[in-house]
Amino acid sequence: MLMNLIEQIRSIAHRQQLVSVLSQLNEIEAIHNEHEFLDVVILGQFKAGKSSFINNLLGNELLPTGVLPVTAIITRISYGNEPLAMVTHSNGNKERVNIDLLHEYISEKSNPKNEKQVAVVDIFVPEMKNFEPVRLVDTPGLGSVFTHNTEVTNSWLGKIKAAIVVISSAQPLSEHDIELIKQATGQSPKVFILISKTDVVAEQELAEINAFVKIRLQEHFDAGFPIFPYSVIKNDEKYRQNILDKIITPLAAESDTVQQQVYNHKLNFLAKKTIGYLNISLKTVQQKDEEREKLKSQIVDETLNLKYIKKDLSQIGTNYKEATRDVLKKLFLEKHAEDLTKNLSENLAHEFDSWKGNLAQVTRQYERWIKETMIKTIKEVELQEWENIANHATEAYRHFNSYLTGFRERLNQNIKKVLGIDMPASDIEIEASPIESPQIHISRTFDSHIDMLWFFIPMSVFRKAVKKHFLKEVPFETEKNSYRLISQLNDTINKVIDEIQFHAMEYVEHELESLSATIDTHKSDKQEIEKMIETLTKELTTTGTL
Repeated sequence: MLMNLIEQIRSIAHRQQLVSVLSQLNEIEAIHNEHEFLDVVILGQFKAGKSSFINNLLGNELLPTGVLPVTAIITRISYGNEPLAMVTHSNGNKERVNIDLLHEYISEKSNPKNEKQVAVVDIFVPEMKNFEPVRLVDTPGLGSVFTHNTEVTNSWLGKIKAAIVVISSAQPLSEHDIELIKQATGQSPKVFILISKTDVVAEQELAEINAFVKIRLQEHFDAGFPIFPYSVIKNDEKYRQNILDKIITPLAAESDTVQQQVYNHKLNFLAKKTIGYLNISLKTVQQKDEEREKLKSQIVDETLNLKYIKKDLSQIGTNYKEATRDVLKKLFLEKHAEDLTKNLSENLAHEFDSWKGNLAQVTRQYERWIKETMIKTIKEVELQEWENIANHATEAYRHFNSYLTGFRERLNQNIKKVLGIDMPASDIEIEASPIESPQIHISRTFDSHIDMLWFFIPMSVFRKAVKKHFLKEVPFETEKNSYRLISQLNDTINKVIDEIQFHAMEYVEHELESLSATIDTHKSDKQEIEKMIETLTKELTTTGTL
């Protein structure tokens, strides 16, 4: 029955040229073929406490935790007779590793920007024995949709079969949390809310937070969600058992049913979207050509003209790209350059005294030291500022997303005004490549080849002068590499902004193309469109998704 529904959607979407519907079919079919595990994806903002929650739930400190961003890689935990970790690299190669060494692959500190090219890490532990075929999926924390971590998490949103959204009691239900819950509910009917770190608030405050979250969720979604308090410190066993009894155990026991519900959920959304477009066609199909063109001009008015939209999106992108370099200069040069130079100079003054040999040998030691130290210090600053670096692209994303939301609202208002019906629901999803960390470059210390000159310069006489020369090089090397980092990050971030702009324009084009095809259609008459709607509605009813 379900295959009949998806084939009906495919057939109608092809016939009516509904490109935005066709683009979602492959992902839904892929979900339909994945039944080995019931993935319960743990989602949340950076520092919400996702990894700590999983460790506490299993009674095993499997995953690295910390104050800084830790989880960098999707990590899946399922049952195994004995503890085992398997690392799958981006090229498909698999590597068995000791569980004690997991941090080297999944932590931000040991695998920055995923330099080791890890695609996913699978952990098999006996603790999951009673919960087969549930698989817990730990995701990198969200804080910016353009950091490499967030891009990894976003790529998994479409694979959700059940979700636990972790919200910190320190900042309950931010706008980012609302958006994350919205994305999760678009993928699965099984979404649970976990309020973490409840040990930092009093009982009365916790009750107030719970009530606040419940009210806000009702306002945004017109529906209730199961809400669970959690702490890994206070009342942890009580909270832990509650999660196991009310989420994990029931999901494991009803795995096949949940799998089917998830598939139905995704099909339901897509079928209703298709019916929405068909309803627009039904309203316009009996109009004469000139009347249909008038309707189209009323719906797609001047503010929705593709040419003007393209100009608006281009201007948004240009404004953010022009500001990128200044943002980065403030982060690196104004904020850190002076301290970097001071720390490097003090370090060099200490290290230089231990270097032995002639001028050539001492120079090689300096060049090696300055390269290693500069790489380390610049990388530390980069990591420290990474969230701020990515925030510029995040702001661009939010601006584009806000524009697209306004575009859909204007389009929907016009459709409702002209035709008396709402536009089909549609998720606004913009994708972009992760921001990659650039390489550090160190210049030669002397313009001439020092190996040809060393015997003219006795170190016993000129050692202080050489040290002074090296120290004078430090500010230059710091500024040069800061500018180099700024230049490379500028290019990378602006490339990301270009990608966002491209996908935003692509979204607009798909929506307008689908709408135009719906209004302009000469391929179907009133009876045929009614038959399509009837067929889809009947299939939805038959499959139990309506």
